[in-house]
Amino acid sequence: MPLLTRVVFVFISIMSFSIEASQTSVIKGVKKRPVIDGLLDKHLATLPVRHFERFYDFDNDGPVPATVSYRIAHHADGLYLYFETDADAITYRKRGFIYGDGFKVVVGKYNPYGRAKEYVEVVYSPTKREEDMSSRQYISSYNVTGKPRRLSDKSEMQEAVFDGGTGFEVFLSWQDISPYHFHFTQNIGLNLYFAKGILDKAGTIATYGYAIRHDEGIWDEAVDHRVLAPFSFSQPTGESQPFSMTIVQRTLPVGQALDLKTYGGSHTDSAETWHIRDKENAVVASGKLNQQGKAGHCQINVSSLAAGTYVFELLGHSQSFSLLPDVDLNNVLSILWDTEDISRGTKNTLLFRIEQIQESLDSIKPYESKHELVEQMVSLEDNLKLIEQGNDPFASLKLPYRRAFRSKLDGTLQPYTIKLPDNYEPSKKYPLLVFMHGSGQDEKSLLDQPRSNGEFIEIAPYARDKFYAYAFQQSDIDINEAIADAIANFSVDESRIIIGGFSMGGYGALLTYVRNPERYAGVAVFAGHPNLANQWLDTDTYADFTKPEALSSFHKVPVFIYHGTADPALDVTLMQKLAADLEYSGAFVTTSFVDGRGHVYQDSDTHKRYLAWLESLVTQ
Repeated sequence: MPLLTRVVFVFISIMSFSIEASQTSVIKGVKKRPVIDGLLDKHLATLPVRHFERFYDFDNDGPVPATVSYRIAHHADGLYLYFETDADAITYRKRGFIYGDGFKVVVGKYNPYGRAKEYVEVVYSPTKREEDMSSRQYISSYNVTGKPRRLSDKSEMQEAVFDGGTGFEVFLSWQDISPYHFHFTQNIGLNLYFAKGILDKAGTIATYGYAIRHDEGIWDEAVDHRVLAPFSFSQPTGESQPFSMTIVQRTLPVGQALDLKTYGGSHTDSAETWHIRDKENAVVASGKLNQQGKAGHCQINVSSLAAGTYVFELLGHSQSFSLLPDVDLNNVLSILWDTEDISRGTKNTLLFRIEQIQESLDSIKPYESKHELVEQMVSLEDNLKLIEQGNDPFASLKLPYRRAFRSKLDGTLQPYTIKLPDNYEPSKKYPLLVFMHGSGQDEKSLLDQPRSNGEFIEIAPYARDKFYAYAFQQSDIDINEAIADAIANFSVDESRIIIGGFSMGGYGALLTYVRNPERYAGVAVFAGHPNLANQWLDTDTYADFTKPEALSSFHKVPVFIYHGTADPALDVTLMQKLAADLEYSGAFVTTSFVDGRGHVYQDSDTHKRYLAWLESLVTQ
């Protein structure tokens, strides 16, 4: 393309983006709170019907796409959305917000020049299964972090089928999408994505997608930031403005006053009283708004409160805030460096925690209540007291926690999570289970659920990987160093080490095994894939377990494979073929292919079989 043509093309592209970005949609306010039952209330019928600007067929040869529209409004208590389709039924799938039916709602700080770094992403997957209710609706991402968070009871979502179509209703509490209340935050943007589940002509599970703005981050976990469309908010005319409030700085040092902003409402003597509750829901402080508070801005004295996370209540509204303990991190570092009678592993773990605390302190947003940071700082204080008393704070800790080792690769402190058996005794040797996490997440909560029969030391390496299937060398090095740290600090029987993993971690378990087969006594793959690294990275560089020559090291090795037959993410037939190929190569294969199950962890029957499989390995 000639230079002038390229310049004109770029100029037109920029102008096109600027025109699209400048078209701000107005969200109407409603006085009456909607009833969330999946059906549009009569008083909301005047809300304008809006159509999605983007449609994705994902190269599926399915039926004629459904028509999907949405309506949107704001209420004193939250943001309202209604999706409507002309489909005659709702498709129920795990992770319906990707595989259909379901949706994503992204609310954040609109950036006219590119992607938003600050946002809240809420997802909904309708379900009829009681066991899936806990993952039906939640906050899937927040300010780039993919760690799921629960929605409060003040947010509601529901679906319904009616004559001529299906409806999906959403009411998001301002509390759950804080700080994006239009009274206190300017330049709010949104993006909506609706996934419609279909079957293609071959009967294979497939999806159509609908979005306001194109954003690969909707379905690609490796894309951190979000594309938003600008929205403004109108007010109902002729009405007094409903009350709202916000704490300007929601994480602050002990002793510092709360900076409170209020908007609208009417003030009476009985309604001016505020309360502060602790984590046990006990009222620990009360008072009344002063004249500045009635005018819209005041400070609340909380100097009597100790470090912790609290809830401030006023006029039926509430907001959490956190008070940080007075911890001198430089002094803590000095004490650690001067203490010689603790193990290197314990020292590295505490140094890593200090690093994490400092990073959190440096990145706090004014609207964030950092209860985890409070807990980390209080825990650090407690650990320091134990060390000064000559005790190792992690010597017999049974709950899962994050340890760290000093990487020989680059000198950084790298984490892994460990959980000891309830009956752990240093004088006894225990088998070790190494469990690999899936994509888009770290290992921090992986051992909160039992991954063994309780007789194993369990570790979950982070391995510096969320999206690359443990393909790169630093992942293998980190996995081996995590194992070495566990062996150096705990009573591990090195002849009984098992490796397993879920999804991306399932492939990671296979790959890690073949890189060091003499180390492991067995491999467990849960909802995995035999060639994930090459598929994701578009290469043929890494181990491809669909090829028989890649399976020679599994001869006489016990392998456990679980997969759901309705998994929309990773094809079950590939794992069925892998199981057959492994058996042909001489591996001892135990399988559990569960009819109708999606991309989720194993069912209870499979888990019992898995525990029996583990027991057979360690008692041989």
